[in-house]
Amino acid sequence: MSRPFLILVAALLVCQNLTAKTKKELAFTVIHTDSVVGYTASKEPIRGNCYQFSAPIFQISMNADQNQALILLKQIDPKWGVYGRGELSAFNFQTGNFGWHFTVKGIDIRRSKDAIYCKQGTTASLFSMADGSEIRKVPGPYLFMDYENNIGFGGEYGVDLISGKCIWRHPVTAEDGELPGELYHIDDSLVAFCYGGLHVMNLYTGKGWDYKLSTTKGNPGTTWTLIGAGMVGGLYQGMAVAPVSMGPGSPRLTGFNSNIASDNGLIYIADKLGLLCWDVKTGELIWRQKISRSKMSGSEIFIKNGAIYIINKGLADQGSIGTPFIAAYDKNSGNEAFFQTLGTGGIMSYRIENDTCWIYNGDLHRVDLNTGELKSQHFIANKYVTAKRLFVDPSTLLVENIKGLTSAGTVFHGDFFMVTENNEICVFSRNAELRQVLKSNNLWLVNGRYKDNYILLNGKGETALERDGKITLKLPSGFHDNLIGDKLYRISDKSVQVISLSDVFAD
Repeated sequence: MSRPFLILVAALLVCQNLTAKTKKELAFTVIHTDSVVGYTASKEPIRGNCYQFSAPIFQISMNADQNQALILLKQIDPKWGVYGRGELSAFNFQTGNFGWHFTVKGIDIRRSKDAIYCKQGTTASLFSMADGSEIRKVPGPYLFMDYENNIGFGGEYGVDLISGKCIWRHPVTAEDGELPGELYHIDDSLVAFCYGGLHVMNLYTGKGWDYKLSTTKGNPGTTWTLIGAGMVGGLYQGMAVAPVSMGPGSPRLTGFNSNIASDNGLIYIADKLGLLCWDVKTGELIWRQKISRSKMSGSEIFIKNGAIYIINKGLADQGSIGTPFIAAYDKNSGNEAFFQTLGTGGIMSYRIENDTCWIYNGDLHRVDLNTGELKSQHFIANKYVTAKRLFVDPSTLLVENIKGLTSAGTVFHGDFFMVTENNEICVFSRNAELRQVLKSNNLWLVNGRYKDNYILLNGKGETALERDGKITLKLPSGFHDNLIGDKLYRISDKSVQVISLSDVFAD
C-alpha cells in the first residue's frame, strides 16, 4: 500500500472520529434564556429561566438545594428504533452547563443525594454525583436507596453509597431465591416483603427481625394488590388524589395480600388468613385477627379514628375467588368492630369522606365508619355506569366562572362524582341517580399546594395557581410540573423551565 493512501485513510479516520465527537457534543449544547413563561391574573408577564437541550430528556431528577439535575438524554437505536444507549449527565442550573456526562446502556438508573446507581446489562455500578466517577461495581440491584442518608440495600447488604462499602448484613432472600418484592421505609426501619415472609431491619445497623409465613407452602404465585392511589388517563394521569383505585397495581412474589399501614411503632398487614399487627422494633406479634381464607384476596388497609380498616377487593386477578367486604378492628387489641360483605362484584374504587366510606363494585355502597351501618344502591342502567369508574373528591374539582373558581360539588349539588374511562365526570345524587355529565376540559383539578395557593391542572394540560377563589397565575400546557421548595420546574421533551414562585409572589 502506498504511503499517500495510508495518509488518506488515517485522515478519513480522524475526520470520522471528529464528526462522531462533534455530533455527541451537540447533544450537550444548551440554550439558556430568561423568557416570559406565563402571566398573572392581572396580565403581568411571568419570567423564568429556560434551558433548551439538543437531545430529548428520558429521565430527570432535580435537587433544588444543589441547584442541579441528573439527566438521562435519549439516544435511539438506529437498527431497532428503540431507546438504547443514552447519555447520563449532571446539569447545573446556575451555570447553564453540564458538569459531566458519559454514555450508558440501559435505563435502570436511581440516585440518592450524592450517589447514582446504574445497571447496564448484567452489571451495575455506583457513580459519584459530584464528578460522575465510578465508585465501584456492585453485585446486584439496589431495591432501596435512602436519599438523604446515602444508604442502599439490595436484599442482603446495607451499603454506604458514597464509599460503596458494606456497613451491615441482613440477608432477606427467600428460600426459592427470589429477592424481596417490595420495600417500605417506616421511621428508621426498612420493611421487606418476600414470598416466604416479612423482614424488618434498622436502616443504619441492619438489626431487626424476620417473620416466616406458614401459608405459603408450594410453588410461589403472583399476587396482585393495590399499590398507591390515583386515576388512569387524561386529566388524572399520575396524580396523587384522594380516591383510591382498587386496580391490579404492581405484581409481586409474596404471601401477603395487602399494603402496609403503620401507627405509633406498630405495623399492620393482611395475609391469606387475616389481619396481623406487629411491633416494628421488636417483631412481637401484638395480635392476629383470623379471616376465612376463602374470603381473602387483594385488599387495602387504612387507619382512622383509632381503628384499622380492611377493604377486600373480592375477585382476585389470578383466578382465585374472594369476597368483597369492609371490616374494622380496634388497632390496639384487634377486636372486631364490624364486618360487612358487599355483594359479589370485585371492588373497583373507594373514597373516604369524613366518617363515610363510599365503595363502588358495580353497586354503590355507603358505610358509616363508626357504626358499620351499610346502605347499598343499584345503579340505573345506562352507558355511564357500564364502564369501570373511579371516585373523584368533589372538593378537588373547581369550576371557573365569572365570579372565579368554585367547587364543582357546590355548583352541581352532587353527592358523589365519578370519572369514566372516557375521562368524563359523572355527577350522582345520594340515591345513585345520574344528574349531569361533565367534560374534564372545563374543570380544574387541585394538584398540590404552594403556601396559600392551590396548584391546579385542567384537561387541556394548563397549570394555574389559585388563592381565595381567584386564579393568581396561569401557565401554558405541554409541560410536566414538579414543585420543589419555592421553585416550579416545568419539563418538556427537550427543555426545562425554572420559575421562582417566591419572586412571582414577592409583592
